[in-house]
Amino acid sequence: MPLVLDTLAHVDRIAARAALQQRRAELYRAAADLFVDLRLDEISLRDIAAHAGMEPVESARDYLAGTLERDAWEVPLSVLVDEFFRVINSAVANAGPSAEERLSALVRGTMSYYLRYQTSALLLRYRTIMRVGERFSIGEQVVERGASQLFGEIIQQGVREGVFRTPFPADARRSIEAAGTAALEWYDHAGPVPPDELIERYVRVSLATVEFTGLR
Repeated sequence: MPLVLDTLAHVDRIAARAALQQRRAELYRAAADLFVDLRLDEISLRDIAAHAGMEPVESARDYLAGTLERDAWEVPLSVLVDEFFRVINSAVANAGPSAEERLSALVRGTMSYYLRYQTSALLLRYRTIMRVGERFSIGEQVVERGASQLFGEIIQQGVREGVFRTPFPADARRSIEAAGTAALEWYDHAGPVPPDELIERYVRVSLATVEFTGLR
């Protein structure tokens, strides 16, 4: 009897996994359809779920949590990656030379991207936990192509200049990046905090995290 129950449970798990993959595939197709006609900042997770015919539409977040199909988002997410680096590289290039100016600009660029493309950036974030063999997912490529490296280099610059007093620069970098991506989960554009105010809050939080000596 226990063997039968274990077998049935295994079958149920396989069926549940297949159903989950099917629902994800439907969401991928719906998103791909929407990306054809809409700009990145015009698409919400609710739009994707509704286009896929999911009820309630909020269930889309649950279906998309975790690892994603490795190829389904390749084209639209490659656009997101390119835009992300365009925004942050431009922000840093136009900043002053000091570590404080460069870190502030990088945080502003990152957060402005996150808040403008919140739904799409959230989907991009989900990709970071997936890895198939030696092939990096697009989300991991964001890290590999230099976002984390840029944060790290600027923080190290500040440590050398003596204006960032943190004894743990690598931990500070991880904390700053984690705080930014966490906003993708909770920020509500209809809420009481406007985007510009939130961005400046995160700049201050980041400078506090690296223990910037000029923070008032």
